Amino acid sequence: MLDAVRAAEETLATEHLIRPRPRGERGALRVLLATRHRAVLASIAALHQLKALVGAAPDKLPAALR
Repeated sequence: MLDAVRAAEETLATEHLIRPRPRGERGALRVLLATRHRAVLASIAALHQLKALVGAAPDKLPAALR
């Protein structure tokens, strides 16, 4: 307990406290990649739905849709 109090006092006594990194380019890139990943997954899901719909269509229609 005493060590924790000393560590806290020493930390508060310093002039240059550690600051969290700004969420500049890295954060923007992370958001961009996550958004792209979700868009790719949505595109794949849409293609699967279209293929299932074509497969369930009447006999003449799938040939026309392909």
